[in-house]
Amino acid sequence: GAGLNKASSCKIVSKIAEEFPAFTLAFLSQAFVCPSMIEYAGTTQQIKKFLPEIASGRKKICYCISEPEAGSDAASITAKVIKHGEHFILNGKKSFIANCIDSDYLIIFVKG
Repeated sequence: GAGLNKASSCKIVSKIAEEFPAFTLAFLSQAFVCPSMIEYAGTTQQIKKFLPEIASGRKKICYCISEPEAGSDAASITAKVIKHGEHFILNGKKSFIANCIDSDYLIIFVKG
């Protein structure tokens, strides 16, 4: 939300990581990884809704890829979604989700 370019942001993150390595993963997910996923794969409507909320810090987001049997190997995940009206039902389990409790939104990786 500060309007920095990616190179400047990376320098700041590098300095933060020197002192607070555990915090860095959570920060990178919120500031770079999840917004990049939305920017790359989101619809125009999703981009307009979610990116300003995340960039301003009003909303928090995380991604859910790890599963009990697959770990973080995206090729081995087994969870699927079922469309149910206007909603989706997750059929499977996710684990080790950093920032899940504090997040307003989740990007959930599933088998296509």
